[in-house]
Amino acid sequence: MWCSFPDSRATRQSAIPLGLAGAIFGHWLLGIKLTILSMFGLFGLAGIVVNNSIILVSLFQELRARGTALDQALVDAACGRLRAVLLTSLTTVGGLVPLLFETSLQAQFLVPMVVTLVFGLGFATLLVLYLVPAAIVARELNIRTVETVAVKSYDHQNKGGIQVLKPISQPVLDLAKNGSRVLIVDDLVDTGSTARVVREMLPGAHFATVYAKPMGRDLVDTFITEVSQDTWIFFPWDLDVAYVAPISGGTD
Repeated sequence: MWCSFPDSRATRQSAIPLGLAGAIFGHWLLGIKLTILSMFGLFGLAGIVVNNSIILVSLFQELRARGTALDQALVDAACGRLRAVLLTSLTTVGGLVPLLFETSLQAQFLVPMVVTLVFGLGFATLLVLYLVPAAIVARELNIRTVETVAVKSYDHQNKGGIQVLKPISQPVLDLAKNGSRVLIVDDLVDTGSTARVVREMLPGAHFATVYAKPMGRDLVDTFITEVSQDTWIFFPWDLDVAYVAPISGGTD
């Protein structure tokens, strides 16, 4: 469960933990210990990632002050500041990366700080472009709590019975019963078998999805694109590596 940000300042500062996560990952990946210079790198990293968030949030607030609709202001702000965010991050990373391959004693002394900046900035930049707009939407819509639910109807490629892997927590169910508005967001509603289970958990919620197929369309309140029932849609998180036996029936 995750609580949204109450004001724009917290939204901008939310980029700092993202940079910290990237810095720790970089040290782990390269087998470098965290040192005092790694901490010094965090100060510089925090300034850059917060600045990236500031220019995005500031443009969004300016567009909203002009009367631009929420969704359009968010898209315009993200597109309008994309070049500035990428150029700031890429030039900084490009200037520091050569130090990672320098073998001199002086460069080795600076490597932990460089790792913090390179990996932290690269990680935070990508996530800022996605998570800061999401945080803005959550704040503008007054979304205070985010919860997840997992319902399974397939075992790899074989369809089976419905199985709830992760139910909705009781506090969220209590909020719904007390009249709080709940928004359900899904990527795809296919036959509607899993969507129907979630609907039964939260019957009064507003159900939104990106893609809707005819068999499950009546279960959702809002969708972006309707596709035919025989259309296959693959998402990046669905494309895991899996062994498929050869057509010839062999084992190689």
